[in-house]
Amino acid sequence: MTKFGLVFIASLAASGFVYGSGSQAETQIRHAYAPYSTPVHGPDFKHFRPANPEAPKACTLRLSADGAFNTLNPWITKGRFANGIYRWHYDSLLTLSPDEKQVGYTLIAESVEVSTDGREAVFRIRPQARFHDGEPILADDVVYTSEVFRETARPFWRVLLKDARVEALDDRTVRVRFPEGAERSAALHFGTVPVIPKHYWQDRDFGKTTMEPPLGSGPYRIAEVDPGRRIVFERVRDYWAKDLPVRVGAYNFDRIVHDHFFDRTTRLTSFLKGEGDRYRIDEREWIESQDKPAVRDGKVGILRLDAWWPMGMNGFFFNLRDGRFADVRVREALGKVMPFNWVNAHLLHKAQSRTQSYFENAAFAATSPPTQEERAQMAAFPGHFPAQAYEAAYRPHDANLPRGERESLTKALGLLREAGWRIDPDTGLQTRIRDGRVLDFAVLAASDRQEKLFGAWARQLERLGVRARLQVVDSAAYEARLADRDFEIAYRFYIPMERPGAEQIRLWGSAALNPEKNGNRFGIASLAVDHFLTRLRDAEGEAERHLALRLLDRSLQWGHYAVPSYQDRQWRFAYWRERLMPPETKPAQGDGRQFWWCRTPEQDVAESGIAPGKEE
Repeated sequence: MTKFGLVFIASLAASGFVYGSGSQAETQIRHAYAPYSTPVHGPDFKHFRPANPEAPKACTLRLSADGAFNTLNPWITKGRFANGIYRWHYDSLLTLSPDEKQVGYTLIAESVEVSTDGREAVFRIRPQARFHDGEPILADDVVYTSEVFRETARPFWRVLLKDARVEALDDRTVRVRFPEGAERSAALHFGTVPVIPKHYWQDRDFGKTTMEPPLGSGPYRIAEVDPGRRIVFERVRDYWAKDLPVRVGAYNFDRIVHDHFFDRTTRLTSFLKGEGDRYRIDEREWIESQDKPAVRDGKVGILRLDAWWPMGMNGFFFNLRDGRFADVRVREALGKVMPFNWVNAHLLHKAQSRTQSYFENAAFAATSPPTQEERAQMAAFPGHFPAQAYEAAYRPHDANLPRGERESLTKALGLLREAGWRIDPDTGLQTRIRDGRVLDFAVLAASDRQEKLFGAWARQLERLGVRARLQVVDSAAYEARLADRDFEIAYRFYIPMERPGAEQIRLWGSAALNPEKNGNRFGIASLAVDHFLTRLRDAEGEAERHLALRLLDRSLQWGHYAVPSYQDRQWRFAYWRERLMPPETKPAQGDGRQFWWCRTPEQDVAESGIAPGKEE
């Protein structure tokens, strides 16, 4: 029998429901949900480890962001939303722990109960939970959120909520049922969905862009908006959750200002002149800033955090529905001339790492040679795995400029010849002999951040007789074209879940494996990939899951479905030491930015009229 908390049992009994003959002594009200571990914090914990409960509540934090914005709705694909709204403005049933991996502690919910198989969860909402207008957060708001997000929100939220059945058992109790095969973490992910107010949105079009500040429930509300340029948040002084353990020592600034800059160089210059307080900086920018007075004199410091998340595959993904890329030899040939090492050394200050795995930075990434057991299973697909795959881990090829340039070009030309391509003497382009098609394509992207790498790659492709151009579109058009499979090659960064599972079938499985819900945007149809996806779906126990994931990773790597680009394995904050104090204890998960505070709050007392640490 599924066992839920005493609160839930009482609410059902009040409705005339009899909970069978189970013993109430066997049930418990949970303050956290950890699908694969035991929470490190008990129900009486005081605060998270990075939090400073004595941190003053004061001052203005000045931040910046790239590009203009034209909407205050961050949940939809239309438009470009202003920074900070999803982080500061909304609360969720659970909040993720900064101290441990895949653990959520109750926030809007006062308790959570999840069935043993993870397919059913019940959340009981705190009676004090409020939106900024004073209206209570109710079960109907959770149901409404799941419905509109499922229909209208960004693809991540739509996929997450697609098969979840959400119902209100009473005003403060929500039950969620997940489909067979759902991961135990499904309830955790559902619990972190922001809850939006039904009474605010039901007479508005959630799918449209808007510059009207929406109603939220989080520690900050929107105070000012300068469309496209600036958004200002003010701390909610009567915030309903401020004394909860998950919020003690967090959200310590009176105001947070996000200025949006059209040019990143101008944005960094503004920060280094003292017009901003904290700046998420990459290694190249930090190295190039060493001669700036603020850095040279030690006024600006840097906090480095190692990547805590599975990083996945960043790369240029082929659309295999385009027949020119159906042959693996063509895909491999185009990857042979990628000059990453040269770009990293000369343009990126050696700050980046080449992407290797579809589960980069995870324990189950296939970054070492296959074991004997793996080799035995790979042998069932000799047409998919080349001979070297049985002896060594996959490593993306590099053109190795300038010394290895000729060798890379020679190998790439050889692969194209084997696949039936020749350079047309009139056009100078690689042309397929049997039908005259040429290798002339656009790479679809949602930003120009890969422009340096792409530019160097395109020059090598040109020497190969291949013409490539970068086509940058806005995020809405990019997502629409991916969904319509309207691209030749797309730059994509794929971030897997902490514990990959059935969702991998939608990403990489063929229509034969998943005919009704095939979300495979790249046209992959491989017996090897399908087989290891099935092994993952049916795996029992962690050892079997990890084996299936490594084999899935190898099948994707050696299929050459993408030309890998690079990743930054650190998260860095540059900050003005005289103004800000980062948490003394670094978070194990997340960036911990909610735990920073003013180093010298007395500087702002005269302006605010509020003593440090005091409320109005």
